[in-house]
Amino acid sequence: MRDWVSYLLWLLVGAGARRHRVHRGLRAPGHGGGLVVAILYSKGRGAAGLLLGAGLVLMYVAFLHRQGPGEVCTSDAVSTTCVDQLNPWPFLAVGAILALLGIGLQALARRRSAT
Repeated sequence: MRDWVSYLLWLLVGAGARRHRVHRGLRAPGHGGGLVVAILYSKGRGAAGLLLGAGLVLMYVAFLHRQGPGEVCTSDAVSTTCVDQLNPWPFLAVGAILALLGIGLQALARRRSAT
């Protein structure tokens, strides 16, 4: 049970870190590989939640831009408001990959610790 608490805490750390860098994209893919290795061989098995947290933030950004790409206008009885929205597919793809990696690495770490 303690592994899941650690996992959820790392999820929050990942979500917070990704929230501040979401507009810059993935800066260095090599860091992701190093993080995967560190998670697999660390004693803190819940660190895989970091990837899941970052993935969830990116999927949320994809959800917010679901009507994009391009200019999206909404109107009511009084006014019309237009905003530019980004293409949601890159955010969704990277977010899904990170989330699946986080879930898979946590399952692998739990399996390794059981043996």
